[in-house]
Amino acid sequence: SKLTDQAICSLMVEGELDKNGKRKAPKVAKAVVRKGQIWLVDGNHMAHSMDQAGKGPIVVEIIENWSDLSDSDFKKQMIEKRYVYL
Repeated sequence: SKLTDQAICSLMVEGELDKNGKRKAPKVAKAVVRKGQIWLVDGNHMAHSMDQAGKGPIVVEIIENWSDLSDSDFKKQMIEKRYVYL
């Protein structure tokens, strides 16, 4: 399955306003998509902290779409790209 434009757009959230009413640049986390799941691979600690604090919004940039990879190839790519450390 492929990530749809609608799914990507639902992740692209505008930045909050500063004290002068101007839009701040949103925070960005990077993610890998696989079979409808989004794996945050950079900025995940910041995203989690902001979520827990009720802050945001966050823009998620999709950097890889590995929906067609097998489980073993997905794990191999995550390790090779240093998106995960096992």
